Amino acid sequence: MLNKLFKTWPQQTFLLISFVFILYIVKCIFLVLKIGGFNSGVLVLAVVLHILFYYALHKLKSKPQDILNSVVFCYLLIIASLLVSSLIYDSFFDGNAYHQEAVVRLRDGWNPYYKAVPDASAHNHVVNFPKFTWVYASVISDIFGNIELGKSYNIIFLLAAFFYTLAFTQKFQSNKLVSLGLALLFVLNPFTLALLFSYYVDGLIALLVLISLLALINFEQSTDNSGRIENLLLLTAVSILAINAKFNGFACGIILVAYILKALCQKQYQNTFWLTAGGGG
Repeated sequence: MLNKLFKTWPQQTFLLISFVFILYIVKCIFLVLKIGGFNSGVLVLAVVLHILFYYALHKLKSKPQDILNSVVFCYLLIIASLLVSSLIYDSFFDGNAYHQEAVVRLRDGWNPYYKAVPDASAHNHVVNFPKFTWVYASVISDIFGNIELGKSYNIIFLLAAFFYTLAFTQKFQSNKLVSLGLALLFVLNPFTLALLFSYYVDGLIALLVLISLLALINFEQSTDNSGRIENLLLLTAVSILAINAKFNGFACGIILVAYILKALCQKQYQNTFWLTAGGGG
């Protein structure tokens, strides 16, 4: 059974990122509608939408059992990320200062859509910093009662980037050990590892930039429509999450613009259109 689950690893990048993205969007909708104190409902709704979305994309090309195995393995990875995050405290100053402060304020009812400043004592960064990771963490920490679980997004995106990079390197490297080593080299760099158990988002941004670059290459190289659609959706989600994690996440936008210009110069007008539409989302 475990062997069957592990064989679904090529699908895990899309599954992991789409779960976080859907959870973030659902919570933002709840905030816009002024529905607070309902984070368990947010999580349940996000899980249901996530499973239905993945099923709709893959029902024509995958067996129901394969889809189930992929989803089960995805949630096992998410649970493992939560458990590991709970065991290691955030020892960084910024993580314990404004990052966790913002998570607690969101968890306790602050709605930044309608109240820019929670109160006069709020740290300046709480007001002006992009809030994707805080929104995600506020839902998770509220449900499980442990703020350390909120930083699990770092592990989730590390796993997503690793699987994506491994799949990419295997395209041009037949030696599985070499391919594995290259994937680990790209993902397990000192910068990302140092911030893995912190609310800092710089390591996350590095992973999102890597994923966006590979998504662009995979989109261009895909020969079937389903592969192109999946990579385009992944690119859209990563672009939105990056800019909403930290303003330097616009690096993903710079990469995207450069790629669009490349496609335009090569008269790849269809690619130009879809990349502009997807990235613009």
